[in-house]
Amino acid sequence: MSNLLVNRIRQELKDLQENPVQNCSAGPIEDELTHWQATIFGPSETPYEGGIFNLDIEFTKEYPFKPPKIYFVTPIYHCNVNKRGGICLDILKDQWSPALTISKVLLSLCSLLSEPNPDDPLVPEIADLLRKDKVMEWQKGTDFQKMVWNEIKKIPKGKTITYKKLAIKIGKPNAHRAVANACAKNPLLEIIPCHRVIRSDGKMGGYMGEKGIERKKRLLKSEGVKF
Repeated sequence: MSNLLVNRIRQELKDLQENPVQNCSAGPIEDELTHWQATIFGPSETPYEGGIFNLDIEFTKEYPFKPPKIYFVTPIYHCNVNKRGGICLDILKDQWSPALTISKVLLSLCSLLSEPNPDDPLVPEIADLLRKDKVMEWQKGTDFQKMVWNEIKKIPKGKTITYKKLAIKIGKPNAHRAVANACAKNPLLEIIPCHRVIRSDGKMGGYMGEKGIERKKRLLKSEGVKF
């Protein structure tokens, strides 16, 4: 192994030990520095709550210039994970960057459990079921809610907007509270990224579920947003 590879992995292991990723753990298997096992605890308020999912991580000699090889060891019913444990996640493919770390990958995997991506599936059958269920929920929305949701879809990854500015964008400058309520009714979390909408004072605002604020922070952090 090259010194670059060894030093990089050791630094990432140190960072993980000093700053653990919520609901995750990871480290070398025995003394094999390039072969790790990770564990993700199913996020609350999701179908995976209470589950414990083990993953296998292999750092190739091209790391960090190529992504690590990661797959689920524990079987999971998910549109972005196939029966062999293969994962469809952009940062493990064409969106990988040497600036990314295992900590950020683990954050993204937790987000993937919270918000599956049916538009880039490994298991189309599960994605179709997810879409059909969500489309029915979308159709129940009011015209105002749909207007808000459509505007939220335009917010790029890694960016945020305030409820007030979003209200202005849809031509309803005094409706920021109604915008917040529309976010709370969002039926398509994996498609309409309402976690990118925050308060004017920089605080998170609301998000769905008992631990919604924690999930919102985790999603934003996985997208590179600093707060």
